[in-house]
Amino acid sequence: MNIIFLANKKKKELDMVKISKDASKVPSWLNCTKTMIPDFVARDPKAQPVWEITGAEFTKHEVHTASGISVRFPRVTRIRSDKDWETATSLPELQNLYKLSKDTSDFTLASTSTVSSPVTSPRKRPATPQQSPRKKRANASSPTISGGDEDSTATTAAKGNIKRTTVQLTDVMGNNFTRDILQVTRDTSNDAPPQKKARDLKNPLPDIFVGVKLFLPEEGVANRDVLERYFVAYGGDLLKGNNADEATHTVMGTNQDEPLAGTAVDVSWLWDSIKLQKLQLVKHYTKKL
Repeated sequence: MNIIFLANKKKKELDMVKISKDASKVPSWLNCTKTMIPDFVARDPKAQPVWEITGAEFTKHEVHTASGISVRFPRVTRIRSDKDWETATSLPELQNLYKLSKDTSDFTLASTSTVSSPVTSPRKRPATPQQSPRKKRANASSPTISGGDEDSTATTAAKGNIKRTTVQLTDVMGNNFTRDILQVTRDTSNDAPPQKKARDLKNPLPDIFVGVKLFLPEEGVANRDVLERYFVAYGGDLLKGNNADEATHTVMGTNQDEPLAGTAVDVSWLWDSIKLQKLQLVKHYTKKL
């Protein structure tokens, strides 16, 4: 009940319009792909507040329209009352943030963003031994991490110089909290040889099914369990029966007359895409009813 109340409250405060992922109701100012159509859109985007967003890392895929850039696990840090739609993070600035995130090992950029633009873009942090809470608190006030045991110090030196800055932030509910901002200057002198890097990066999982929402019938699909594991591992979104109407593609079973939603395809479309490591053209696998 509280969740429903808060959702309705935010809908009124932000002046949102419910379109229920209906492509025919997408406003002209919003550029998005079919799989990314939202439930709600702003009535007037220029009147919306600017949100500061923090996330885990930048990703890039053709399903997104902002030059393919998105942010994983985004969360609202605060509302920037000093910014508006004209002074918020632009697409060229977002592209620059993405480029910077690939050039350094781990850093956070304090920037402003709209709902779809990330503020921070740290990449995976170097693995270092965890410090005890007492040691961590002792180091928090220092801009340069130098504490910890000898193993931790040696690991930090091998990975690069780490600087820590503590900032005061306020979330959307008005609560104050602190956040540690880390910046790593990477030391490339001890990088692994190319042969070892090649072994470490050998056979990464492809993301060929990203953006595909699939419904598989309960019966009529051979090796269903194996197919599901491949599909999910390769980035696909597998829907259950109660969400079947959101599917972009439906595999037709032997006892099924018509798809519940999306494009009706033969199961060979999935197997061929997995075997060839590339999403195949649907038109060659469309199921004739």
